[in-house]
Amino acid sequence: MALLFDDDPLELEDFLPFRVAVVSHRMSRGLARRYEARFGISIPEWRCLAVLARREQLTAGDLAERTSLDKVQVSRAISRLQARAVVAREVDDRDRRAVRLSITPAGEALFGEIAEVARAWEQEVTRALGLSERRTLDRVLDKLEAALARVEAGEAVSSDRSRAP
Repeated sequence: MALLFDDDPLELEDFLPFRVAVVSHRMSRGLARRYEARFGISIPEWRCLAVLARREQLTAGDLAERTSLDKVQVSRAISRLQARAVVAREVDDRDRRAVRLSITPAGEALFGEIAEVARAWEQEVTRALGLSERRTLDRVLDKLEAALARVEAGEAVSSDRSRAP
């Protein structure tokens, strides 16, 4: 993979956003094949369940933000999860227009089972990386997330080429 410079033509296969998107999609689909067949749960449902398992109560908007799903996907996922009695909806006492979502005990049990499958799959895939490579990958992803937040906020992103990732 060559680094791109201003005078180089953009080759999609070498373009970082494309590469990250492809790897992300393949990872999501690969894991989903494991839990969809066994637990009958979709990617949006899994993401919502996983986020709710780590929070007390959230709104659908909170879930959309934390799962990188749009509000329609979240709404459909929550409806299906509620039908399975793994997520509960509750009208907010302070703001009757707001609905708070939470995981039920059955949802916590389901989350625990799927989390075991997810962790095993993650280990299987990341076995190709050594421990230091995995830590480096985590640091690089953290830096990219921080840089994206700054770019989205309209701030300049400084180059930190003095340190290797």
